[in-house]
Amino acid sequence: MSRLVALAFKEIYGCAGISTYQHNEPAGGQSVWHYHLHVLPRFVGDDLYATKPVEAPLEERIRHANLLHDYFAQSPPQLEEG
Repeated sequence: MSRLVALAFKEIYGCAGISTYQHNEPAGGQSVWHYHLHVLPRFVGDDLYATKPVEAPLEERIRHANLLHDYFAQSPPQLEEG
């Protein structure tokens, strides 16, 4: 599924690359164990690891969620068996 989201980001945002990461268990900052994978669109010079994260306003998060929703509604993912 992360591959499909990465491809969607490349199509929607025209990003130059993708980063993925996980932080698991208490030492990784996770208080309740669950599978949690971040898929991030990357742009040249974005300084991802040098900037402090900020929470985007609700309206902006909804706009991005709708972009992904519309992408997958038009091109439903074909998951491989196995």
